[in-house]
Amino acid sequence: MISTSILVTFLYLEVAKIFIAQETFALQTLHIGGFFPFTGLSNGSKSSMKGEFIRAAVSMAVEDVEKQKVLPNGYSLQLHANDTKCRMDHASRALFEMINKEPTMIALLGAGCSAVSERIAEDSKTWNLITVSYGSTSPTLSKKQKYPLFFRTIPSDAACNKARVALLREFNWLKVGLIGQNDIINSETTADLQEELANADIQILTSETFVDDPTAQVKSLSEKEARIILGNFDEKSARKVLCQAFQNEMYGARYAWLIPGWFSENWWKKHLDEESIGCTVEQMSKAVNGYISCDNLKINPDNTTTVSGQSPGQLSSRYQNITEKELSKTDGGFAYDAVWAIALALNMTEEHLRRLNPSQSIVNFTYVNEDIMKQFKSYLNKTQFQGVTGPVQFTSKGDRMGYMKIEQLQDWKESTVSLYLQQNDSILDVPASRFIWQGTGPPSDSARLVCKLMTISPELYGFVCAITVLCIILAVCFLGFNIKLRNYRYIQMSSPRLNNAIVIGCIAMYLSVFMFGLDGNLISPDRYSSNCQARIWLTSLGFTTAFGAMFAKLWRVYVIFTNRKLRKKVIKDGKLFMFVGALLMVDVLTLSVWSGVDHLTRRLQNGTIEHGIEYDTLPQWEYCDCQHKAIWFGVLFATKGLLLLFGVFLAWETRHVKILALNDSRYVGMSVYNVVILSVVGVPAALMIEQAQDASFALTAFFVIFSTTVTLCLVFVPKFIAVKRNPNVLDTSGATNTSASQSSGESSTSQDKGIKGAKFIALAAENSNLKTLIAEKEEEISQLEIRLRRRGVTMTELRRISMAARHSDAIPESTPTLLIRGDRDDGGSFHIDKAQSTDDVSDSKSADKPGQEPFSPKKRYSPSSSYVDQGVLLGNDVTKANSAIAKKYSLPTRARKGVSQIETRTRTRSADNEVHEAYENPAIFTETNDESTSVPRRKLSMNNRMESPFYTEPSTTASSPPLPSVKSRYTKPKKGDTPDVNANASPIVKGELQRKGSVVLVSKSQTGETCFQVKTPAEFKPKTEKDKIRKSIEYNV
Repeated sequence: MISTSILVTFLYLEVAKIFIAQETFALQTLHIGGFFPFTGLSNGSKSSMKGEFIRAAVSMAVEDVEKQKVLPNGYSLQLHANDTKCRMDHASRALFEMINKEPTMIALLGAGCSAVSERIAEDSKTWNLITVSYGSTSPTLSKKQKYPLFFRTIPSDAACNKARVALLREFNWLKVGLIGQNDIINSETTADLQEELANADIQILTSETFVDDPTAQVKSLSEKEARIILGNFDEKSARKVLCQAFQNEMYGARYAWLIPGWFSENWWKKHLDEESIGCTVEQMSKAVNGYISCDNLKINPDNTTTVSGQSPGQLSSRYQNITEKELSKTDGGFAYDAVWAIALALNMTEEHLRRLNPSQSIVNFTYVNEDIMKQFKSYLNKTQFQGVTGPVQFTSKGDRMGYMKIEQLQDWKESTVSLYLQQNDSILDVPASRFIWQGTGPPSDSARLVCKLMTISPELYGFVCAITVLCIILAVCFLGFNIKLRNYRYIQMSSPRLNNAIVIGCIAMYLSVFMFGLDGNLISPDRYSSNCQARIWLTSLGFTTAFGAMFAKLWRVYVIFTNRKLRKKVIKDGKLFMFVGALLMVDVLTLSVWSGVDHLTRRLQNGTIEHGIEYDTLPQWEYCDCQHKAIWFGVLFATKGLLLLFGVFLAWETRHVKILALNDSRYVGMSVYNVVILSVVGVPAALMIEQAQDASFALTAFFVIFSTTVTLCLVFVPKFIAVKRNPNVLDTSGATNTSASQSSGESSTSQDKGIKGAKFIALAAENSNLKTLIAEKEEEISQLEIRLRRRGVTMTELRRISMAARHSDAIPESTPTLLIRGDRDDGGSFHIDKAQSTDDVSDSKSADKPGQEPFSPKKRYSPSSSYVDQGVLLGNDVTKANSAIAKKYSLPTRARKGVSQIETRTRTRSADNEVHEAYENPAIFTETNDESTSVPRRKLSMNNRMESPFYTEPSTTASSPPLPSVKSRYTKPKKGDTPDVNANASPIVKGELQRKGSVVLVSKSQTGETCFQVKTPAEFKPKTEKDKIRKSIEYNV
């Protein structure tokens, strides 16, 4: 019975103990020490963690925890807030005060500043207090060896580094530059970032750190050509860095700056003058435009229901009602989630302790109780829930795993464009939001160099090809015109076969235009070298064929029309084609050696790097080159230059040829001038703009097409116009050959149907030469006639002489002459008489020969019509009183009755200056005595050695000495020919004066008499020493 009583008593006590314990538990309060920066913060970057904002969120969380009965029945949370002023000393003092006083803190909440959290976390481990921070992001706090009991619901800066690395992979940025501030927090962040980049195989071009002035570091980034730059610095340093970025032109579409995202709004505009930044607001705005920042996500954008049963929006409304501040603008959401994390971990710890020992409870925690602390830490690591800031989960280092937001400055506002979820290391796009780049896309991660082959515009090439095709059609039309009319004499005179060669050469030049336009856009690099060879061959052979044939035609004209012997000279087309073939052979030989020894190949020329918005561009040009290009082109240009000089010479020498159908000298000269000018201007111009592919090709094509077309038109258009205007030129019964003096109406018509080609060209040339010579002699006769009139020969006498010449065929002895006779005195002067006939001359020396019958015109004319007064010529008819008038009289010699005389056709002018044709052949004779003999000698007044083809052989008497014939004078005797009876006639004048002449000078004396002075050149003087007549003999009239 006693035993039973004892047992019942024991059970009662145990039950009472349990009830008492439960009652005690129900009355237990869990105390949490809070560290908030109520003071000591500026209104800048850290204003989001102000103490009042944080405490309001913590109060909401404690209230919601109690409402949701997260803790066991009877448990409550109580917050003990302390002001750290964001200073370590204040935080340490607050911590010691809490530890040294009741109640016992189960956990610590805070702090907001990383430096304060580092001190609290390091000290609190001594008292086995777990610290959960809502605002410290320093990667240093992730070191578990130093801070084993530290947790945080705000992602660390290392989490932002992971987001940055994920973003680099997203845009394939594999080369970056780093710049960071040299302090504890930023140095740790930079070091962690370097580790993350190395794990991701991302190359770091340079890593720069600075203390206060980032000038040198930013310049180093520029020199290393870093385009993607990651920075870790505070807000003040950020202004300095971005200002230097502007000054080094490290902004815009080619650069991407990734910086912290926790700076205050419009941070780049603040304190510029106070901090002596050195940039204006406008400059800073340019520098920061489009920067990318990474920051923690302060509120879940999904608006998913949280662990409290409320959505983030609802919680944000409650918070705003309390603080009049949006939850997304403060760190209150992280503090809210921190309270929930502590509560959930305590609840799981309490359940674990009860399972192990019902008497065990978290209320039994003391600062020396490591077992409860270890259980609390273990369950805190395992805590997962949907918080107001997103999914909450901790890493083994106590860091928060959740969302990170990636923002970009767009329109001077930070816009969230992506989210980074650390749980699966991925980038999530935000709906209705995207990156906006200043270029066409993301910038390159380095100075990306894009080689761009500069090609000819397809539109330009097509247009030039169309023009070239039209020019080829024109050339084919000219070729058809030439072939169709090749049998007509007018076309034959222009050498139609050579004209065909000109057309073929021009077509080859046109084809080269197509080759000049082929580039890497149309042909492969291997075929480009072959195209280089084709260009040179077509251009060179085409030029030589066209201009060689043109100059060959001109050479034939030159040879024929410069024939001094006035003989018909036939040069057939075969010889001319041989000439063109020789020129082509020189080209073929030169080009063959060039192609075999040092052939042209494709080369690329790099231009100046163009710095683009997204990448740098290196323009490249294709061109043909070889080792000795200058030498080969020099040889080629030299041969073409000599050919052009030869053409210029021929054009100049044949400029006076009067047959239009035969003479192309004017057009050839124009063609050469056209080619030379275009070559001198075009080649240097094309070389100067070689890098401008379109302009260079257009200029080259223009010069080739223009010069070739002009050459074709100059050769064929005149012929076409002549045929169009006067179809009679194609009359095969007699081709009309018009001379250059068409304005005077002169023309010649050949009736020789059988004479064609080269023979006809030779005959036409001979005919033109004779016409020219006739014109020259007529002009000379006209001048002689004028001189005679000025010396007193009246119009009546000239007309009488002219009438006598018209009847010379009926009365061959009726050629009246003007005799100059007289005895030479000691002064060498003679008195001159005018007589009717040459008989008076023979009688002038001796009057005792009355029986001699002189030759006289009196035998043919009546005294009234043929008598010429004897007397002295006073020169009354001389119109000009010149002191000395010199004239060289030039006509061929002839001998008749011992007298040398000159015969010519003259033109006389009447008093009214009208020109009258006189067909009389007056002659002037001078008679002297030779001391060695009494026989009078007559000397011919002439000095021109050119022989006139218009010499007319007059009839002579039986007593007259035989005269040499024209044939014997102007042609060489051929073997087998019958010698001319007059060919060996003895001349009257001895010595070298046989066919030579002296100069007659006409002057007027002081008495009014006209004087003739005969000057005999030294080489014409008689060889006799007794001859004392010197150079001049004066005749006193």
